[in-house]
Amino acid sequence: MQRTGNSDKTADSEFDEEFTRFKTLEKKSDKLSKETKGYLDSIRGMTSAQTRIAQTIELFYDDGNPMGQSGADYKRVMEKLDEEARTDLDTAFRTTVLEPFGRFCSYFPEINEAVKRRQKKLLDYDTQRSKVRKLIDKPSEDPQRLPRAEQEANMAREMYENLNSILVNDLPKVVELRVPYLDPSFEALVKSQLRFAQTNYEQLEGLRRHFPPENENDQRVDNVLQQMRELTICVSTLFLRSWYAHGFSKEPEFGLGLGALGELNAASSTENETPLQATKAHFFLSLLLVASSSLLHHFFSFHRHVHRTANDSPSIQQPQTTNDV
Repeated sequence: MQRTGNSDKTADSEFDEEFTRFKTLEKKSDKLSKETKGYLDSIRGMTSAQTRIAQTIELFYDDGNPMGQSGADYKRVMEKLDEEARTDLDTAFRTTVLEPFGRFCSYFPEINEAVKRRQKKLLDYDTQRSKVRKLIDKPSEDPQRLPRAEQEANMAREMYENLNSILVNDLPKVVELRVPYLDPSFEALVKSQLRFAQTNYEQLEGLRRHFPPENENDQRVDNVLQQMRELTICVSTLFLRSWYAHGFSKEPEFGLGLGALGELNAASSTENETPLQATKAHFFLSLLLVASSSLLHHFFSFHRHVHRTANDSPSIQQPQTTNDV
């Protein structure tokens, strides 16, 4: 017990230590529960994004393109992985990870309410003890006031000590139970991650047959990119030569719009084209090729990264345990 001002304040170092450990557990458990939920949401977002990418890539190929089947197979695999994530992974992860974490965290509000009741009983006890001390220091004219105050102080002390004893004994048990309670969920979390990664690897590995070996593929990509760069440079030079050849002294403005398509057709189908029509047609064609070059650069770079990652990835070992998530 320590004195603070004119009143006595009860200090319980044993309770303070156990309560500090409990608050640490509560904080970390709540964070773990939020992070695991965020993990599942991220997985769902990733598989949905993969599906949308696959649907867009398929649109790049027509029926006669040799890579058309590759785009269709890629879309089929992404849709299958997305479906499995929404059914098997989602259900198992919620049952074995999210729900146990949530139940564990649901006990914390009850414990905090018990701590608040203890704090209230402690204040009542300190108040009654302070009254007794004052009556001892300055006796009252009523001889019954001191015995009544002592009786009330004893009752307050018993209620406080009973609740305090329960918390001091139970708080360490709650902290220690975290290990046997959360271990199965932690194991389920790791196994679900392994199963998801392994399934994705096996499905994507099946698409390897659609693509040439890495060295050959890299050379092909480099050749196509070089052709695009050369084509863009040639057309851009042709446009500028045509612009200045028709007597324009200022640099061209970039407000041509989609009307250039019609002018391009007219310029290619009639002999009576005007200089401005021909120049606009060349400029619009140049813009199309520049945009196509940029798009193909990113697309082929993405494919090259995917193939290198697949070749460099180590084989995933099967889990030794047979317990399912």
